[in-house]
Order: sequence, then structure tokens, then C-alpha cells
Amino acid sequence: MVLRLIVLCSVLAGALVVWTSPALGATPEAATFEVRPVPAWVTPVTPVISPASKAASDGTDYLLLDRQENLDPRASFYHEARLIFSDTGVQNGSSVSVVFDPAYEKLSIHFVRLIRSGITSDRLDPSRVKLYQRETDLENFLYDGRFTAECQLEDVRAGDVIEYAYTLEGSNPVLAGHYADGFSTSWSCPVHRVVSRVVHPASHNLFFKIRNRGIHPVMTTREGVSEWVWDESNIAARPKDPQTPRGYDPYGKVWVTDFADWAAVVDWALPLYQVKQPLPAELEFRQSAPSSTPAEDASFDLVYSWSAFEHIGDPVGVLREIRRIIRPGGVFFLQLWPFYHSAKGSHLWDWFEQDFHHLLAGEREIVEQMRASDRHDGGWTEYMAREFEQLNRVTLGELQRAVLTAGFDVRRLELLSSTVLLTPELARYSWSDLGIGGIKLLAAPRL
Repeated sequence: MVLRLIVLCSVLAGALVVWTSPALGATPEAATFEVRPVPAWVTPVTPVISPASKAASDGTDYLLLDRQENLDPRASFYHEARLIFSDTGVQNGSSVSVVFDPAYEKLSIHFVRLIRSGITSDRLDPSRVKLYQRETDLENFLYDGRFTAECQLEDVRAGDVIEYAYTLEGSNPVLAGHYADGFSTSWSCPVHRVVSRVVHPASHNLFFKIRNRGIHPVMTTREGVSEWVWDESNIAARPKDPQTPRGYDPYGKVWVTDFADWAAVVDWALPLYQVKQPLPAELEFRQSAPSSTPAEDASFDLVYSWSAFEHIGDPVGVLREIRRIIRPGGVFFLQLWPFYHSAKGSHLWDWFEQDFHHLLAGEREIVEQMRASDRHDGGWTEYMAREFEQLNRVTLGELQRAVLTAGFDVRRLELLSSTVLLTPELARYSWSDLGIGGIKLLAAPRL
């Protein structure tokens, strides 16, 4: 079977990519787990059962967060003990879950225990551990192959302690043996005790960067093996200031890597972008005017458009051209985000954090503010200013009429929306224009 596909590019409006390729299929990796004892390289840590902290919230108090990393062989051990002290905690904290990628990680669950009135019971029943493939970015057509192993504990009561531990063995092959990860050192809730440990060959140099909270780790080397250990008790909650700028993480973190500098990162990353195989002979790139495609009538199985239609000056003309080149029984997929009148409709979020800013200020004022900003260099600023000025400002209703007028029947529709805050100045706009940020649809040519 051979499919013919045409893609409307979103950056260079009017450019078209033509791709002819055999149909492809993928087989997901089998997701499994084992029940095994704690590895010998792990330093045992026993949680201390104590009353809930007064600052604890959501019905759960963390007694122990124990994370230990081994770089050779690559393995990550995690051990947690949490106190459930209310009905809310029973509802929110009665399950244990682990996210892993079976393509390169092996999951071993060591134990799941419930401690009640000083008596410990084993709650790890392998037959009750469920495996789910939860593709959280599925709506964005991003697939990462990860699975969630979840164990739901029954008969959990306020006053119980849930303790569990597991190990993930393996490393993402894209890292090519390198290590780069982070350890949290403060949270929005209190933690009774935290143990963080990194074990690595002394010849494998690591670099540590501490951010937002001072800590006092201990580093030792013995018989060619080095250890970095941070063990601290009674860590207070760090509330987040509501005035914190968007994108700023106020919590403590230790970054650990074996990359000495950014040059080393570049050396590692460059091979990832080398073309190892020539492009298929069936793959062809062409550039055309938006409403004049170099293709015969009814010659394509699929036309795919992603974030392009808000940039197109003549949506009806382009849609009619798409209708012309699709075969009977073909499919047209259209994604548009964001609509102009929605919260992010200006496309200028790098310059303006405020939602709907473009509906509250004039076009000239917005461009002048962009030029006065140092967010980006002049070339990119001018490019985005032109893009902003040339947005077609099509609404959901106008797009619907254009699709139907062009000769399509919509078979599947998804409206992309989120909660927005409205001010009196926005009262002149319809709720649908303000609240619907984008759309995805599948359409077929009307016969």
C-alpha cells in the first residue's frame, strides 16, 4: 500500500511538502516488571514513624524520600514512606505508581508495605499491579512509549503508613553513557527525612550545581568508587509566592552531570543530527503558491495542516485547492492554534505574558513595545512583528463556513480550550472567540 501525503508548513506560509511513502507501523515494547530484593549496592534507610507535621497538607505527610543512583551499572533506586492522616490522604495517597520506558528500562519492585499501629503487612500482589500506557501528549501527536505501573492499596485508613521501593535499571541510549539529572532539595510540603546518594566510579567525573537552597553533602572515595550523599531531616515546606514570575522554579535543586561544559554537550549532541541514511527517493519537497498546488486533481490521500491556517490570507481559496487535490475517500486533517481572539492569539508570548494583551492595545503600540524589548535580536523581532500584523484573525465560525464552502464534510472535531480570566474590556468579544483557543478536525471531500 502506498499513501500520498501533502503537508502545509506552519512557518513558511504557502510552502508545501509532498511525501510519498509506504504505510508504516510500529510495535510497542512489551512492558513487564519483576519482584526482586533490594540491590546490594543500595544503602538501607529505615523510616522513622512519627506524628504528622503541622504544616503537612492534602492528608499526606512524607516521612522519607530516599533516592539512590548507581552509574555503573546504571540503576536508579527509589524508596518512599508516607503517612496518611486524613480521609483526603486516603483518597489521594492510597496508590503507588512508577513511570518507566520498557524500551530501555527494567522495572523491579522490591516491596509495598502498609504499617498500622506498629504492625507491618505486605501489600505487594503482582497480579494486582496494573500496567497502563498513558501518552500524556497524545493530543499533540507526541508518543514517548512510557508505561505506568500502578498498585492500588485496599483498606487504607487514616494513621496508616505506606512504604514502597523499586529500582529502574538502564539508561536512555540517546545519552550515549552520559549522566545528567537533578535531585530536589525542597518542596511545597514538609519532608521528615531526605536521602540522596550517587555512586559512581572515581574515574567517572561528576559536576554538581546547587540551586535555591544550600545543602551539605558528604563526598567519599574508597577502592575506586566515589559516593555523594546528602542526608537531611525536618525540611520545612517552601510555599510558592503567587507573584513568582511564570517559568521560575523557586524550589531547591541539585543538578548532577558528567558534562564538563556546554562544549561537551555540543560534542555529544552533534551526531544526533547527522543524516545517517539518505532520504527516500519517494520523498519530494516543493514550494508553491498557497492556492496553486503543482499537483493533479484527486491525487493525494491525505492533506495535513498544522498551525498554518491562522497565517493564510485566503483560507477559502486554499481549502478549495486542498479539496481539488484530495482523492475520493481521502482525508484532510487541520489543526489551528491559536485563534486570534483567544488568550495567546497574538503568537507573541515571548514578549507579552499577559493573556489577551493584543485585544487590549493597538497594533502599533504592540510592535513598538516589541522593538523596545531585549527579549530577542532585531531580526527575529521584526519577523514576528510582521507575522503578527499579517494574522488573518479568522474565527471559529468563519473557519467552519470556509471548510463547508470548500466542499468538505467534517467527520471528527475537537475544540481546544482552557480556563481564561476575563476583564470588562473584553466584554465586546464573544465567549466562544475568547474561550476556544484552537481546533483539530478530520474532514472528507463531499461527494
